[in-house]
Amino acid sequence: MKCFTDWLFNHTGWLYKSILQNSIFYLDYWSIVHFSSGAFLLLLFLVIRLKYSWLYLSLILFTYEIIEVLFKYYNLHIFAPETFKDQFTDIIVGYLGALFLMFVVRNGILNKNRTRKLHEDHILTSLVSSGTIVFIWIGFFNTQYNKFYAPDAEAFNWLVFIIWVIVLIIIVQLFVSLTKILKNKFHSFLLTWCLYLLIFLFIFELPILFFNYNPVNVISQKLGIFLFFNPSTVNNIFYLILPAVAIVTYELLLKIRNTAIKNEIEKRNIYQ
Repeated sequence: MKCFTDWLFNHTGWLYKSILQNSIFYLDYWSIVHFSSGAFLLLLFLVIRLKYSWLYLSLILFTYEIIEVLFKYYNLHIFAPETFKDQFTDIIVGYLGALFLMFVVRNGILNKNRTRKLHEDHILTSLVSSGTIVFIWIGFFNTQYNKFYAPDAEAFNWLVFIIWVIVLIIIVQLFVSLTKILKNKFHSFLLTWCLYLLIFLFIFELPILFFNYNPVNVISQKLGIFLFFNPSTVNNIFYLILPAVAIVTYELLLKIRNTAIKNEIEKRNIYQ
């Protein structure tokens, strides 16, 4: 048990880095997790048509903070000790995530311009899905890489985050555009994946193979960042399946969002 808790704490330590704090609030990278959790929980409640969704959300948010205190009390080193200010902020940020989700859902209901609505759906969903993938990836891989190869580097590099989010959004939007043209999601998926592999091969592999030159590493060194992390088997596999991860996550999130909007519309029609 201790080995597991030590491993978990070691791999989530980067989440405790402070972003902003004052006498009332304390924001760290855990705040991003709590914001996303609040939004995702409410989205899940809307999909399964759970009554009193805000009550259940409140129960989960407060219970989570109580569990953190119990872990500390029983000396289980899964979470770092937090002050009341930290826990208060976590709950508020969770509610803000849920409110953001409700804004998105209601905007989807009230927006009567179908073309604009579809465009906003694709952009927002691709942004959220890409951001989630890259946040987890950079957090858990880049921080571990930096511990050994660049101990002075930032725990979470926002420039790398932005670059990879843009890459994933381009992949997703290419898939969406090809789907409109080919009228076939599977063919569009395969074509997007092939184009990604060709570009990846041309930029990353061929210069090394023929010229013994790695342009990505040169750019990374000049910017002081790691665009490609530890070249392990796991990471190499992840680079290869990245388009699949991005597209599947996007499609799943879009379907869940549309189901939530549909359920809210039906709920409103019942009470009208």
